[in-house]
Amino acid sequence: MIITGLDTYPTPPNYTVSLVDMRGKTIRTATAANRSWSEIHFTDDGYGHPTSLPQVSASNNRVYYLDGESAVRFVTLDGSVGVAHTLPAGTLTHAAFAVSPDDQRIAVAVVDYPSVSTGTIHTRLYVEDLLGGGNHVDLFESRSVVEWPIGWHAGQLVIGVAGGPYGQNPCDICAYRAYEYHVADAATAKRLATICSGSAGAVSFGLPTPAGIECEVHYGDSHHQSLLESWDGSSRSIPSDVCGVGGPVSPDGRVIATVFRPQQPDGGCGGGASITLIDLSGKRVSTDVGGTAEGWVDSRHLVFQTPQGTLAIFDTSSGAVSRMDASGDMVGVLPGNLG
Repeated sequence: MIITGLDTYPTPPNYTVSLVDMRGKTIRTATAANRSWSEIHFTDDGYGHPTSLPQVSASNNRVYYLDGESAVRFVTLDGSVGVAHTLPAGTLTHAAFAVSPDDQRIAVAVVDYPSVSTGTIHTRLYVEDLLGGGNHVDLFESRSVVEWPIGWHAGQLVIGVAGGPYGQNPCDICAYRAYEYHVADAATAKRLATICSGSAGAVSFGLPTPAGIECEVHYGDSHHQSLLESWDGSSRSIPSDVCGVGGPVSPDGRVIATVFRPQQPDGGCGGGASITLIDLSGKRVSTDVGGTAEGWVDSRHLVFQTPQGTLAIFDTSSGAVSRMDASGDMVGVLPGNLG
């Protein structure tokens, strides 16, 4: 099941979460109020934006979404709805969350902003029971970086990392596709792995999957490395030229979808008009499907944005394309665990 979110910047009063089946048909929708931005005038990022944080998280059975500043609601495939948790947020405080696959625990990041650019942000990250907030464990606190939970892998937290205390990722979808990730023990906060390290000049591509994330590392204009980085910290090099690979990796870790073209005779790089599938040996298989890959539902079905700005599902085995009746961006799948 595909999860899309309709959210644009500047932020409208409401946003919509849609659950879409493999035929592209919307099964459930939920509409919620966006966070308040009007009181935050934190302009050191050069844009006047606080850091974008995710509003949607999926367990194995439910899709959770933020309604306003603090109410975490859920919707299920059978249409059940309810309030699951309350976050400590307000007009100068933004919060993000990730619910564990078994619906038992919730990881929460709380970012307090000053009302003017001369102040200092404050980030804290903790884990507690989804129901009732018991068994609370503080994991992280900082006045220099913003981190937020992306999901869970093998009982540990996968955390998205921003490069500093400002709005480095002001686009809405960036909150679901961090440049760098940390994997941390959900009980002790011990960092177990750094994935696609920004300090090494790396940039990740696509939504996280159980296989990990595709990562591009640049060493100047002529040296480039494309990697599949797994949540256990292991890394595998993917043969590529200086233009790299650049795209979401399938859940089984076998294929990457991209529109990056190989280096051209004039030495230039750029995006192509059609999606290309690349395996871990570097072999490219061109398709006649035009658009930009957003993420994988499973190891066969790829969600992409068409040149017209709509969403569609590409069956990489049969070549069939199913148009989706939901708009916005793909923000996850149900079940939502990362392995």
